[in-house]
Amino acid sequence: MAYYDFKKKPALTTKEGEKDVLYPSIVFNGTINTKQLLKQLVARTGYKPGVVEGTLMELVDLVGEYIGQGYRVEVGEFGYFSGKIKSRLVKDKKDLRSPSIQFNGVNFLASKTFKKKATGKLERAQKLFFQVSSQLDDEELKRILLEHVNRYGFITRTTYTELGSV
Repeated sequence: MAYYDFKKKPALTTKEGEKDVLYPSIVFNGTINTKQLLKQLVARTGYKPGVVEGTLMELVDLVGEYIGQGYRVEVGEFGYFSGKIKSRLVKDKKDLRSPSIQFNGVNFLASKTFKKKATGKLERAQKLFFQVSSQLDDEELKRILLEHVNRYGFITRTTYTELGSV
């Protein structure tokens, strides 16, 4: 079961004079990491863990290489990967040289088949899962944050939210 809740439309996208409007947004149940995904793939296929992990790593490398060469890459029923580029804005093409243009990430376009598989039942969330950390005082949150950063050298917003909700 997937859950959703409503968020306010950001002020930057709200037209002048328009009242606050809400839009539905999925409430994530967590993150399935690569290790968990590989374990499930091994259980479903019978392939050895090293073979599955090695194949995935090679696929990532190969797709990255082709994207770097300017290809759009189709990966089975997943969909298409393509490169994104960026530069400063110009009025005339002659104002920009190629060294000023660089890769800036990857686009993903899901196939119709994958989109159909990525569906399920939705239910409105009864509570806002990401606000659970407010039960801890600021000092406790700071202690948890610093402990994690000292141990791992960094922290993501998702990890901080998960640690703060314990």
